[in-house]
Amino acid sequence: MHVMNVNVNAPAELIRKFHNDLCDDGNIIMISSAMSVYPHATSVPYTVSKSALNGLTLALVKEYCNRNIRVNAVLPGFIETPWQKSKPEDQRKRICDKIALNRFAEPEEIAQVVMSIIDSSYINGALIPVDGSYCYR
Repeated sequence: MHVMNVNVNAPAELIRKFHNDLCDDGNIIMISSAMSVYPHATSVPYTVSKSALNGLTLALVKEYCNRNIRVNAVLPGFIETPWQKSKPEDQRKRICDKIALNRFAEPEEIAQVVMSIIDSSYINGALIPVDGSYCYR
């Protein structure tokens, strides 16, 4: 239940709490996960929570369309973070072997996608994978 609270209930509650303070013509950008599309048996709660976040994203499009507030989600794959760098090399290799680009994303690459959503006035209701084509190898 803790994972659902963090990944779904907290964003939903924040949006509910600040509903009246959101700027018309603004953006809500959720950070979901590629694991919401490519589940792993060892992380069922995480997969379910991020899938629910995707559903929340799409439901909020209908909630905010009259105010021109765009709602999207970015679905990052594996990112080159200290946590990922601490994994054993053989585990990292198994992951990279599943990614068409054969590497983890840099944090800046995820930020670029978020900025593209902010800069565009027409991206809405999108679940945007940024995973180097995970599971395509």
